[in-house]
Amino acid sequence: MVNPVKGRKITTPFGKKGPYWKACGYHTGCDIAAPLGTRIRAARPGKVVHVNFGSAFGRHQFIVLTKSGKTADFYAHTTTRPPNGKKVKAGDYLAKMGKEGNATGSHLHFERLNMRNGIGWSCSRIQNPAKSIAYKKK
Repeated sequence: MVNPVKGRKITTPFGKKGPYWKACGYHTGCDIAAPLGTRIRAARPGKVVHVNFGSAFGRHQFIVLTKSGKTADFYAHTTTRPPNGKKVKAGDYLAKMGKEGNATGSHLHFERLNMRNGIGWSCSRIQNPAKSIAYKKK
């Protein structure tokens, strides 16, 4: 397991309640703030799949689907993304930090999703990604 943004801490934790997160009533991932263009790395190995889970996440959203296909890591608000279908190892460069979609500043929105019933996004698929990456709340 690798921190997707080296040397940075979670700035908005999973589960935080507030008016910004209407879909589920809470923040569905971990936000990690860093300057525009900061390199984002694969937290776990897998295969890149381009997705569109809504405009709030920006245009360059993607998941890294694990080999088992049971879970995936979702990356959003980036200004770039890797090629669809690319196989990656933990720590491989994926994208550049951005602020696309509903974002108040440059950050990565990072989620862990349950994919047992196929690729898709819903509140029932969300898992806390912070449990498996070496971050501490700021």
